[in-house]
Amino acid sequence: YKEHAFSPAFAVVHKLNDRTSVYANYMQGLTAGDIVDSNYANDGEVLAPYKTKQFEVGAKFNTGKYLTTVSAFQMEQAGTLVETRNGLDYLTSGGKVRNRGVEVSVAGEPREGTRVMGSLMFLRSKYQKALDSYQGNDVMGTPRWQAVARVEQDIKSVKGLSVSLRANYQGPSYIDQWNTYKVGGRVTWDLGTRYEFKGLGGHPMTLRADVYNVFNKDYWNAMSNNPAIYVGKGRTAVVSLETKF
Repeated sequence: YKEHAFSPAFAVVHKLNDRTSVYANYMQGLTAGDIVDSNYANDGEVLAPYKTKQFEVGAKFNTGKYLTTVSAFQMEQAGTLVETRNGLDYLTSGGKVRNRGVEVSVAGEPREGTRVMGSLMFLRSKYQKALDSYQGNDVMGTPRWQAVARVEQDIKSVKGLSVSLRANYQGPSYIDQWNTYKVGGRVTWDLGTRYEFKGLGGHPMTLRADVYNVFNKDYWNAMSNNPAIYVGKGRTAVVSLETKF
């Protein structure tokens, strides 16, 4: 496999005043092309690299205690497309998916030792170049609404110790390209704690313990690249230790 492609990227930021700035950026990403399998007439062909093109504009507002970011973006992703020629199916790289969205995020420290963060995103994902049977439909496995809210609190009585609580929301999404079936939205909660201390030799260490999906909520996930669903992850506990030398 030997293919090449250019992937330019650029960005510009303009500071309006001490608290407000606006920005715009453009970038391209590359993904290796698929190797066509025996289900198609062009079995064994290696498709050219896929290009993803992304535009984004936004503004940032810093009030001292809070940083708010508002952005709008569009991303076009190349993908596979089945074309029929002389009664035979060929897999090509002519497919395209377009994502358009708006995101608002806020992060800050309302008082010393208390940190908050929240974000809300609205996303429309459409099949731009696809089979006629689902051209223009919503992309499967891609919810229109997603949100997260998190609060972290330092424990003053124990230096280096903090606890956190996070809520995650994901809206309904379609299971198939034809937008016939969908899975419902869900809210899950996570708990976490972090302890920072000096280890042997004075090296900084961080001990983390997290529990995801604390209430063990049952839910289904829809896949974005295959018309299928899978069971969401149940209550999961993770402990980790990090150090720096």
